[in-house]
Amino acid sequence: MKALVTGADGFLGRRVVAGLVRAGHGVRAVVRGTGPVRSLELSDAEIFRADLCRSDYLADAFDGVDVLVHFAASLSSDSGKSRDDTQIGTQRLLKAMEQTPTRRIVLASSQSVYDWRLVRAALTEDSPLEGDRLFERDGYAVAKALQEDMVRRACGEHGWELTILRPGPIWGAGRTAGADAGVPIGPFSFIIGPRRLLRATYVENCAEAFVLAAAKPGLSGTTFNIADSDAVSAWRYAREVCRREERRSLLVPVPYWLGMLIAKAAHGVLHRWHLALPAVLTPRCFEARFHGARCSADAARVLLSWCPRYGFLESMERTFETLEDEGFADRSTAGI
Repeated sequence: MKALVTGADGFLGRRVVAGLVRAGHGVRAVVRGTGPVRSLELSDAEIFRADLCRSDYLADAFDGVDVLVHFAASLSSDSGKSRDDTQIGTQRLLKAMEQTPTRRIVLASSQSVYDWRLVRAALTEDSPLEGDRLFERDGYAVAKALQEDMVRRACGEHGWELTILRPGPIWGAGRTAGADAGVPIGPFSFIIGPRRLLRATYVENCAEAFVLAAAKPGLSGTTFNIADSDAVSAWRYAREVCRREERRSLLVPVPYWLGMLIAKAAHGVLHRWHLALPAVLTPRCFEARFHGARCSADAARVLLSWCPRYGFLESMERTFETLEDEGFADRSTAGI
């Protein structure tokens, strides 16, 4: 099998490339820019340099490719630019794929596409997606929801196989804040819903799920939520990160209801003054980020035979060993 991986030099993408290579698959990694590729994970992959929003030779990337693994999405701080770039890049990539024999896509989506107002105690693949109030969410959620819809429509039109993976918050070396345990402000880390069980996934565990999905045809129309099996609370996660950091944050527990009340109050005041709001102070974004629903990821375990390789404490060990190996002298830059 040969996979075309977009966003191959990203936080998750480069680990998926490495996993595919280890599994004996051919990989063509799409990388932007002309500078040297610094990621060791890409050293055994074929590099294809292109900008999905501008390059005119995208069809060439599909030569000999069996499956497209699509990670590329804009993470610009400008929510409008993030949305537009993600849509344009994906649209141009799909248009290029029409000219090739490739007929299978594995799409990296996100649990941000769910309508968290309607999610109860457990999140499943059948939980309702965002609908007519999508644009009340942050730019990333909007971009991922529109991207998923675009890819789904293209696959339906052309008869392509589509498998969608929706990871929970992804964390690992350099991104310990990715687990969404709380909000760091100065020397404090406000842990929202300290007993809340995280839906997070360690980046290397998550990457293995994508490797398995890419290597398994015949799952067209299937969606998988990805979350590690360890029942780790927000407080335990934050405490473990702080214990391993050289400069420790002061952890402050904040009940979910109190955090939501603050977000609603701030939104009411700042919105009236037409001031830009951080996403965490937008009630619907706050809800999506800190909702206490559990996510079992049973479908991925059954249909992909995915079992997270690394447990919570081993994942922590690997995370901080990597930080030391890569010379992160000030670990506090990773945050909570």
